Amino acid sequence: MQELKVLLAAAVLLLPFLQGGEAKIARTYYIQAEKILWNYTAGTDINACQNTEYTEEENVFVKHTEGTIGSSFYKAVYREYTDNTFQTRKVRNEWAHLGILGPVIRGVEGEQVKIVFRNKLDFDVNLRCNSAIVSSVDPPGSNIPVTPNSVTNYVWTFTSASAPAAGDDSSTMYVYRSFIDSTAHDYSGLVGPILVTKAGKARSGSAVPTDVDREFVQMFSVINEGASVFLQDNIDKYLNGTTPSDADTFDESNLKHAINGLLYCYQSNLLTMRIGERVRWYVMDIGSEVDLHTPHWHGNVVTVRKQNRDEFKMEPGSVVVANMKADSVGTWLFHCHVNDHISAGMITSFTVTGASKTPTTTRGTTVNYYIAAEEVMWNFLPDGKSSCLSAQVLDEPASPFENLTQTYKKALYICYTDSSFTRKCPGTAATEHLGMLGPVLRANVGDTIQVNFYNKLTHPVSLHPHGVFYNKTSEGAPYFDNRASMAGSAVEPGQKHTYRWFVRDEAGPGPHDGNTILWMYHSHTDEIADTNAGV
Repeated sequence: MQELKVLLAAAVLLLPFLQGGEAKIARTYYIQAEKILWNYTAGTDINACQNTEYTEEENVFVKHTEGTIGSSFYKAVYREYTDNTFQTRKVRNEWAHLGILGPVIRGVEGEQVKIVFRNKLDFDVNLRCNSAIVSSVDPPGSNIPVTPNSVTNYVWTFTSASAPAAGDDSSTMYVYRSFIDSTAHDYSGLVGPILVTKAGKARSGSAVPTDVDREFVQMFSVINEGASVFLQDNIDKYLNGTTPSDADTFDESNLKHAINGLLYCYQSNLLTMRIGERVRWYVMDIGSEVDLHTPHWHGNVVTVRKQNRDEFKMEPGSVVVANMKADSVGTWLFHCHVNDHISAGMITSFTVTGASKTPTTTRGTTVNYYIAAEEVMWNFLPDGKSSCLSAQVLDEPASPFENLTQTYKKALYICYTDSSFTRKCPGTAATEHLGMLGPVLRANVGDTIQVNFYNKLTHPVSLHPHGVFYNKTSEGAPYFDNRASMAGSAVEPGQKHTYRWFVRDEAGPGPHDGNTILWMYHSHTDEIADTNAGV
């Protein structure tokens, strides 16, 4: 009986296409799997995020040495052609930012598309869609290989099961891949996006949603070149066929913390939009247990599942659709917020062009805060014992706390009552739990937060906020587009700076948020070192 129910369900999904004969093919794609030489840094020796030479730490991932391959690798990729002769590659135009990803395959709920697929690699691969999309050649559960130099025709049906559900965005994303050896083929480069638009939500004669002006597809992935099909090919080309003796450094250098297969902002000039445009970001996470990512946009806010965010968490195999109304002119960072992913190059930028539209404060008031960054000796275990256990654990020889260093010099944000920075804000029972966190900054939508900042440390730091609207002098983050505003991006020791942040509508709760929303602020001058220090 259960088997009969499954068959009936499949028949219902396909019924619209079975009635009246075969459905019309809405569009045809000519896609080839092929070998290319790919460079993760576009063949340059400069960190494009900072417009500086790579540091010693960064060189581990990009520099060719006798023990590391560097930034160029043989890859297997999906590429689109104009017709079934596979002679002329199709120009990517607005999809140039896809980088290593295969072409966008898109359809509307109720449509069918045809993929003419040729394998020009010297090993078996395929091009498999998500099981919610019905495939005439590769149905759910099968794994048909396409042998070298052969051609296979796929027909995909975009059923209601593959379309956005009621209340979702007008379009969604799936991923196509080669499932013959999924791990090795993912890391080799055989990954691409599928975009599905809800019926009645697409432009006439197109599969593009009517409520979107611009679309970007982004893949966050720690690409393990050590697990690629072409590992030995790359060793032969760059290391004379000999695997380096320093296995740890070699293995680490082969982990490319990339966005669309590019490191250190080499995708940046391809992510542009005009102010006021409705931008849809389709973000995928491909990889293993190290691929826990937190995509974060500077300067602009996105809506995810009707919640306002400028950062969200992802796990391997997940996809997220994020909507942005571009409202802040400038070039802004877009990166994973995991510390070692930042340092390894999982960072790019996007640009909003047009006339700046700085919000006014007529709807609210200006809320002033006085914050200093200063050194504090911080005790992580002030009672000398675990509060989770009843025993005096430091007196027990087997205790894991026995040799724990408890007190460290930290850099913390401290609240003061006025611009003299002589009297600290009084603590309350409600704020005692904050520990080493900086003070809570509160405001209503429409208000302006003005932070009067004094750096009492011996090194430069800043305040970089999430969620709120700011111009470059109040961003608090130094990178190639922000050099003229270093006063706010790196406040020198003994210096003061005033940050002004406007609490726009998108900084408030979204339709599916609660009645308040939390954003964080932190120093972005040397982000990893500063946040670990405490600011």
